Amino acid sequence: MHDDELVIHSSLRGWISAAISPTVLLALGAAAVGGVGFRPIPTTLLIIGALLTLVVATDLPRHTRFSTDGVVRVCLLRKQRLVWSRLVAIERTRPNTMNLVRNLAESDRDARQVSGGLIARGSGRKRWLLTDNLESRAEHDELARLLERHDIPVPLRAPRPHADAPPTYLYRRRRGR
Repeated sequence: MHDDELVIHSSLRGWISAAISPTVLLALGAAAVGGVGFRPIPTTLLIIGALLTLVVATDLPRHTRFSTDGVVRVCLLRKQRLVWSRLVAIERTRPNTMNLVRNLAESDRDARQVSGGLIARGSGRKRWLLTDNLESRAEHDELARLLERHDIPVPLRAPRPHADAPPTYLYRRRRGR
């Protein structure tokens, strides 16, 4: 890993939860087609399961590399390079419902916790998921330094994570992969 490169990992829990539904649909469709043949409903289940499995495998990032050249989303079946000129900002995904409720109940503004991963916003409605989980403060600060140090014209609009957020490399056994 270079000095001017930062790797932020997605969580294994996010990967597992995103893979369960398409896999179940694919298995149900395959079992139904195996049992009754290629009839409309079993075939539709099989096709939808296969398409959703393909989407998860090609679009859900395992980890994301930030460097002076741009952002590289490393998915299971592909790598996608996003050059900085295509991006308008780096923002945070929407928080989950439980975190919204918890933060609304919290009267102290400083005690409210940020949640959600990072997305890259492009022009128009284009958005790319970079991570599905919160990065640590150190990783967030390193990303801000990388953008600032190399005069990259993409603002980091994602709020800074809370102090207890663990580093994302703890989600992986082999660091930087």
